[in-house]
Amino acid sequence: MKETRLSNEPQKFINTKLDELRQIYVNITTSYEFFYVIEGTIYANCYEETHRLESGDMFMATPGQAFMLIPDSEPALYISMSIHPLGVKKQELYHQKILPCVFKKDQIRQAHLNLLYSIYQESFQAEHSQVQELIEVFLQKLPWKERQTGLETQSDKKMELILKASQILADVDPGLEELALKLNISPSYLSRVFKEVTGMRFSDFSQRKKLQKSSQLLLSGMSIEDIALTIGFTSSKSLNRIYRQFVKTTPSSYRKYLLELANNQKKEEDLRYKASFQKFVEHYAEPSYTNTMKEYLGEKYNYHHVSTSAPSIQDPTLGQRAVSLDNFGEDYLKEIQSLNSINSNGQLALNLDIPSEDNGAIFFKDLNKWGDEEDLFKILAKINEINIPAILSVGVKDQSIKEFCKNHKREEIGDYLKLVENFYKKIIKNVTRPIAETYYYVFDTSGVLEFESPKSIMYFFEFVEKHHLMLEQLLYTSNFNSVYHLGKQSSAELEDIVDFISKNRHRVRLPKYSYAQITLAQKLKLSNPHQLLSAIEQSKKVIKQLNAFEEDDRLKRTKIKLQGIDMDLVIDYVDPLYHDLFFAILTLDLWMKLKGKSRIIPNYNFSFACRTKESLFTSKLIDKSGFPTPFYHINLFVSQMPENVIYHKEGCLISKNEDEIHLLVYTNPLLDYSFAIEKGFEYLSDYKREVFIDISDLKGYYKETTQILNYENGSPYFQLRNFKQPELMSAYEKEYVRSHSTPLLMSDYKEVSGKLELTLTLKPFEVVYKVFTKIKDPR
Repeated sequence: MKETRLSNEPQKFINTKLDELRQIYVNITTSYEFFYVIEGTIYANCYEETHRLESGDMFMATPGQAFMLIPDSEPALYISMSIHPLGVKKQELYHQKILPCVFKKDQIRQAHLNLLYSIYQESFQAEHSQVQELIEVFLQKLPWKERQTGLETQSDKKMELILKASQILADVDPGLEELALKLNISPSYLSRVFKEVTGMRFSDFSQRKKLQKSSQLLLSGMSIEDIALTIGFTSSKSLNRIYRQFVKTTPSSYRKYLLELANNQKKEEDLRYKASFQKFVEHYAEPSYTNTMKEYLGEKYNYHHVSTSAPSIQDPTLGQRAVSLDNFGEDYLKEIQSLNSINSNGQLALNLDIPSEDNGAIFFKDLNKWGDEEDLFKILAKINEINIPAILSVGVKDQSIKEFCKNHKREEIGDYLKLVENFYKKIIKNVTRPIAETYYYVFDTSGVLEFESPKSIMYFFEFVEKHHLMLEQLLYTSNFNSVYHLGKQSSAELEDIVDFISKNRHRVRLPKYSYAQITLAQKLKLSNPHQLLSAIEQSKKVIKQLNAFEEDDRLKRTKIKLQGIDMDLVIDYVDPLYHDLFFAILTLDLWMKLKGKSRIIPNYNFSFACRTKESLFTSKLIDKSGFPTPFYHINLFVSQMPENVIYHKEGCLISKNEDEIHLLVYTNPLLDYSFAIEKGFEYLSDYKREVFIDISDLKGYYKETTQILNYENGSPYFQLRNFKQPELMSAYEKEYVRSHSTPLLMSDYKEVSGKLELTLTLKPFEVVYKVFTKIKDPR
């Protein structure tokens, strides 16, 4: 590649270059060196440490420093800038200082990038008068630190000695004694000064230089053994060892890589196009909110085109959401009433434990407290009153079906079932058999598939058959649903389990109206914006895997279904105003990507470790203070949508019935979080993006109702931020907060003649719900 040396005499101190790193590069720099990675990956070795540099990172070296650069499996495109100390006006400021080897992209500010690229661009111009001024500003902005060694501060004399040594080492490859002789000093003194100034022992530097030379010889026809002997190794084994240490592969494999690159040489103009200022700013400079969405989600993320005449997909999960008691506050009996307004098809899950002695006591697992049968019958009466079905999960306190199956205790399984049977008899007697038939009967045997013994799993399915038979006898019918939770599994374990049950399905018999469900556990690390963006890809893989499993014939044959996902997130920080809103939208995003697979009991739990605290988020409708949460409103939006879906893509869901069109649009929660961490939560209201939606084949007059959910509208914490002790609020104050903690509601009227075109402006962490209802001509 062409190097650029400034033509004006005073500016001979700077070289700039745009190039691809294709081979190993080892050097002792006599200048201030900067390598900014535009594309690809580079491994940089300096001060006895190896760093991984990716797109947007920069490697820096100060005069006298030894370093090595190694390309990854593909050549890395970089801009290099070399500044000779004589060209630095205020050289004394940096003489006794050094730079950290690596400057990561999350540390590099926009000002650094602008200066770096301006210097690079100026060096190709006829007039270079601004270069030196730009360099001075650039150097001042870098994170300098005091130069320290294990022995003493470096002197000019020692630095001069190493710079002379580096000139000799650039042309030949002498040993320590030969180099010391050329410099007229003792080998021991040279060895000590070499390590002190360069940060690398002479023997280590010599090895790395041999590695560089070998990479050049690999393109010749020499054998690996001959190359090893030529560069001073005793055998090819020694060369293999050093390649394994630094290049993580063998010389033979590296030769194939180099030969492939040699056949794919890129023209300089191609590289310049990749590194043009426009592309540089677009890809590597500070992004706007809209550009961030486009870069990671594609150009079409903000554009949605749909026709009402297109075939619709019926999604029965719309309008059917189940919640458990822990979704409510202390006055849960009163708040259960809200299920009717949330969702006409709502379901309430009751997770109960009964004691081994029949004393009328019941442990409400979701509330984490003991009650009695009267408490349960009051809840069931309330459920019957508002006409929503119940989901019953009943177990025996301090007894585990898992342990019984594991230890093959068939007799204890029978005793366990007898206790559950007697309890169900009381419920059926209280609510009547026709109502009891409408309930879902769930049995939680989480972890049962963790058994190592196939026989243990067979015992479990034997228990399932007996459990179902017992319910048939009590209800006098087989027309009811029962669900068995088999626990949380990793994706790898899930494959093994499905294969095992599929191969043994002749021995694994689930009753006609029963099926087992599995939850997939997944962990994501979201500790900074750049890790988070890679986590987006990881979450996509999880969703893809879940969707693939759902369509798997093995699952259908064995009546095993995926029930949901448990996400364990490691995050840095969430502003309290955005906390529940962020997780509520993340829940919505997962539900959308899973296409509503969690049909009975949605199990979206997010446990997360935060910089300031550790907590657990579950999709609650009502918080402990009795205020509706953002998830309450999202749940309400989803439950109101018709079943006929005409458009379903990330960030947008559209469904219809005869006279209504419903739209649910939201921002990507992971990218919003990334943006918030980088920009600061307090400034998020300054950023907006536009979403364009057009719906064709519509004609007539429509009433447009819009609800907007964000941290100001629909989150109680925005209203509560001025109350330091919410528990001391008066009834009037609580009612005020509750009435203001609702989505922003707006109405309008539209006349449509063929196509409905919408432009929505969304802020980070925002959900928009629109309903278009056909009406007569309002005039």
